[in-house]
Amino acid sequence: MRTVGGWREEAGATFEFQKKIEDSKDRQQKESTTTTNSAKRRKDNVWEEVVAVSENSWEDFKMEALRIKALLEKDVARAIEKGNINILWYLVNRLYRIRKSVKVDVLQKVSEGDNKAVESALRTMLLSKWEGTIVKFLDKDRQARMIN
Repeated sequence: MRTVGGWREEAGATFEFQKKIEDSKDRQQKESTTTTNSAKRRKDNVWEEVVAVSENSWEDFKMEALRIKALLEKDVARAIEKGNINILWYLVNRLYRIRKSVKVDVLQKVSEGDNKAVESALRTMLLSKWEGTIVKFLDKDRQARMIN
């Protein structure tokens, strides 16, 4: 046994000490990565916006969706046309995502039926990092059904 820098070096003790130092460095690196990811999420505004929706606003969302239905999936547009209110959660999320990522003049051209504008809007949405809003219903029963 010998003393090195205030530490006693015994058989195997040096290895354990070195292992603790490496574990500590790994832990610090993981914490740094976690902080970086959360800061990046804040910067990109990913899932930062919460929208409270009531069933009374269904008609407003329905009218807006029918105006730009070329940007929605065919099944979603069909469900909206038939008045299926159960798709409201998805519709609100999708409309907010479209509003945030696509420019107003492009949306105007989409509602007029311009195919180039539709392609441009879809490309913009595809490249957008923002995933949409968190949609919460004011009706507690409907919100509970959405969670479960």
